[in-house]
Amino acid sequence: MAADTRDLIAGALIAMTGGLIAAQAGLSYDLGTLRRMGPGMFPFGLGLLMVCLGVVIAGTAFFRVGDPVRMQARTPLAVLAAVAVFAVLIQPFGLLPALVGV
Repeated sequence: MAADTRDLIAGALIAMTGGLIAAQAGLSYDLGTLRRMGPGMFPFGLGLLMVCLGVVIAGTAFFRVGDPVRMQARTPLAVLAAVAVFAVLIQPFGLLPALVGV
């Protein structure tokens, strides 16, 4: 039985992003206590929530059969090109010309 690879990849990416957010908040900000919360408590909690949701999404993907993932090479290249064009145009020309250039 094959797993739903789209949900498996999406859940893993959500869990990984949440883990990075929680780690950054836990290491960089004061968490405080539950009675006196610090500035890192909210992003830390949201990061942990993202990890839990990502694990649930990825875990339920094992019990479904999904369509195979077909990715064309031009899709990620177009996204990367748009980000690069925006990054090059934003400083010298400003926001509106950079948005039009994308």
